[in-house]
Amino acid sequence: MRIITISSAAVLAAAGMLAAGPALAQQFTMKISSPTINDVQHQWMRVFKAAVEARSGGRVKVELYPANQLGQIPATVEGVALGTIEMTLPAVGFLIGLERRFEEAWGDYPIVMLAGESGVALFPASSADPVAVHDKRNTVTMRHFAFRVDRENFKRAQERMRWAGVEFTREDHGVSHSIYIRDPDGHEIEITTYDL
Repeated sequence: MRIITISSAAVLAAAGMLAAGPALAQQFTMKISSPTINDVQHQWMRVFKAAVEARSGGRVKVELYPANQLGQIPATVEGVALGTIEMTLPAVGFLIGLERRFEEAWGDYPIVMLAGESGVALFPASSADPVAVHDKRNTVTMRHFAFRVDRENFKRAQERMRWAGVEFTREDHGVSHSIYIRDPDGHEIEITTYDL
């Protein structure tokens, strides 16, 4: 399964930033696509762009591509999977073809929805009111994101993290195994495999 909105390249970029620290002087360009324009998604993209560019000190440049400028939804989802697009915000209707899976193992959350081997896992935030939450990492913006990989790439990710000196934790969920890291802002990134 590949998470629809963010590519595995983003995980590797985050791991590289953690390992390289100030030595990373070169700029990284992040492309964000959406099928709509002048709506809530487009506004969120603009706010996200400003925040990322400000917090990265100019090391990350965010390019916005609303109104299907990078292609129709299936093409942009494929772009995320291939690493040519870092993020896409597909319209909710695109998720209609997804089938809920692993409910017997996970219960109510996360909600894992798949179409073939691709899909999305949804995790609830602890509050819808960012002001009322002391831990800003737990607001509706994003709790954490996860990438599903095969067993071989799961092992490679751990080896790469060890080599780069990136601390991670490992969990056995019964139906899957996961490793977790934190990006520089404290967001949790999960790499998981169901190939046990």
